[in-house]
Amino acid sequence: MQRILLFILPCALLACQPESEPDAARVLIVTDESDRMEPLAAFLAEEGGFESTIIDYTKLPEDERRLPHDVSHYDAVVGYIHNELNAPTELAIIGYTTGGGRFVAVHHMAWVTPLRSSV
Repeated sequence: MQRILLFILPCALLACQPESEPDAARVLIVTDESDRMEPLAAFLAEEGGFESTIIDYTKLPEDERRLPHDVSHYDAVVGYIHNELNAPTELAIIGYTTGGGRFVAVHHMAWVTPLRSSV
C-alpha cells in the first residue's frame, strides 16, 4: 500500500507544484494515522520539494478535531481518515475544493459517510 501511495500521490500533486515560483508547494495532510503519512511527507519533500503539514485527528482533543476553516493557502490537501469525518472538517474540504483547491482522497477517505445537512 505504501509503495502505491508513494507513486500515485506525487503524480497527483505534481500538477499543483508551481513552476514559476521559487517557494515549495504546500500540502496539508489530514489523517488519523500520522505514522502512515510521515513517509509520504518525507518523500514529497525529498523528491518533489513539497512542504507538508500533517494534522492527526488522534492527537487532538475530540472537540478540536477539525481543519481551519480556510485552508486556501495550501496547494493541495490529502485526506487519509479511516473513522468518521466531522462536519467542520468536511465543510472546510468542500469549501476548499469548490474554491478551486486540489483534494486527494486516499484509501478509506473515499468511503467516508457524507455530511447529511445541506451544503
